[in-house]
Amino acid sequence: MSNGLPVNRNKILDFLKINSGSSYCDDCLSATLKIFPRQQVNQICRQLHIAGVISRELGICSECGKNKTINYVGAFKERSPAPLTGKDHVSLEWFWEGNVLEKIVEYMVNVEGFEILIKSNTAKRTQGPDILARKGNILRHVEVKGYPSQRYMRDVPGGRKGNFKRTSPATQARHWFSDGLFELILSKSENESVQIALGLPEFNTYLKLLNQIKYFREKMELYCYLVNKDGKVKLIQPHEKVNENVIKNSLASFSDKIRQFFAPPPKNNMEKSLLHPFSSLELLIKNHQPVYSLNNLKIYDITRATKGRIRAYAYVDDLKNICKLLPEDDVKNCMNTIIEFIVNKRLQIASVNECLEKCSVSNETFLTSILLLHKKGILSIKSQSGKIYLKLLLGYEHLKTLGFRIRRGPTKVYKPSAERGWAIVGEEYKQIFNTLAEEERKRIQLLREG
Repeated sequence: MSNGLPVNRNKILDFLKINSGSSYCDDCLSATLKIFPRQQVNQICRQLHIAGVISRELGICSECGKNKTINYVGAFKERSPAPLTGKDHVSLEWFWEGNVLEKIVEYMVNVEGFEILIKSNTAKRTQGPDILARKGNILRHVEVKGYPSQRYMRDVPGGRKGNFKRTSPATQARHWFSDGLFELILSKSENESVQIALGLPEFNTYLKLLNQIKYFREKMELYCYLVNKDGKVKLIQPHEKVNENVIKNSLASFSDKIRQFFAPPPKNNMEKSLLHPFSSLELLIKNHQPVYSLNNLKIYDITRATKGRIRAYAYVDDLKNICKLLPEDDVKNCMNTIIEFIVNKRLQIASVNECLEKCSVSNETFLTSILLLHKKGILSIKSQSGKIYLKLLLGYEHLKTLGFRIRRGPTKVYKPSAERGWAIVGEEYKQIFNTLAEEERKRIQLLREG
């Protein structure tokens, strides 16, 4: 265990004991106690929970009031939610199913030229298809789903209206997504000629699920309408990948946050046009050390620089004068996918191309994930017969302790095309991996000689 962990472990434990009766999520503990990166708080709290020193479960954080995994000592009194008012009515949430449905209907009529045959009444929960529309010989059935609220917005058994839900919105959204797919499968089974489509608000949970079922979408010719917070609708084709949308949407919100972090509100449009996220980002990372530096490439942890207000990594290429902002969730999910893939491989070793094809993310996100795993001592990078291989240095139980969500299962055999080679990763990244592999080879040789 590193020198900082025991100190931070005692700091967390003392804080929870002093505030016995209150509960805190990992994010709030990290921000309050100034322990960065936040992953260290997660690791410490997991270890304390396994040891039986603290309690850790899904609940309401006493600090931020969000429904998250919380940590506490002794019994805690759950924060009472504020009573619902007219402003909290479900129909006023942009991601409510009824609002999403109305935007999709407008799009189908005004943009695509459909005639609406059936439109369900969401408030009354009418049976049948949510939207059934016709355009010439095309008959399209659309199932619409909203996104769950954090609180019960309707009268439910037990008088729980207004209370915070124990189930996280993301988990509940997965069930709604499955229900919508099932209804469409039944519709397609009854009438093979009908086109099917999902209508969803633009949340990362849904976008990732759509990307995961891309094979199914192609086979079933499943369309998808995505509605964002501004009410704009985008039609996703059955063959279209949606993982890039996650990055673009996240980047837009991060850019706004960076502008707000540094600059006062612009007085006019001219002043507004001068505020560029890249110039603000340069100021943000100016006095901070990168978490990884190699040749002209640098990776910064923006979470540290903003004390948790902006959760992302900055990918900076000084030679090309480019900077890309990578949402922290995208990088962590990519790291988890890589680890899970290699764990289930024979000898726990895989080529770079195998891992990238498995992750289906941008090159920058993939490279950042690899470099961070290498820096943490989780992956070893080796060059053999002109290919770069990644090998795990930690065992399954150790990886689980570090917070990786690993599922055991058979791994698909990867057979790269002969012409593909390094084209997936790119020649510029090949040089980076070769440099790391050579440095590791020299280090091992020195250890053997010494």
